[in-house]
Amino acid sequence: MKKFTYMLLGLNTITLAAHCSRAGLGLLSILVLLIPFVLFHKNKISIQIVQVFMVLAGAEWIRTTLHFVSQRMDTGEPWLRLAIILGIVVVATFGSAFLLNRGQFKDIYK
Repeated sequence: MKKFTYMLLGLNTITLAAHCSRAGLGLLSILVLLIPFVLFHKNKISIQIVQVFMVLAGAEWIRTTLHFVSQRMDTGEPWLRLAIILGIVVVATFGSAFLLNRGQFKDIYK
């Protein structure tokens, strides 16, 4: 389960970095990619930093989903598939924060 959590965290940060890069925020995308490396420092504050970051990232994905779905609805374009895909991204992002709060990580990051 630990490997899955790290892989999900990595996938989520790569996805968010691509999102930032597409928006023209190159420096922010680099900073996003560096966030998981905070976990190399094994203390409680490092895991909390990553969890807060993932919750903020999930909030950004919710904002993005609402924006793009609204935009597509206004133009009459299909929007359901977009909403489903970005909804999965939201759940995966919040899931990363939740999985980092599990017992096995509490033992590692004391």
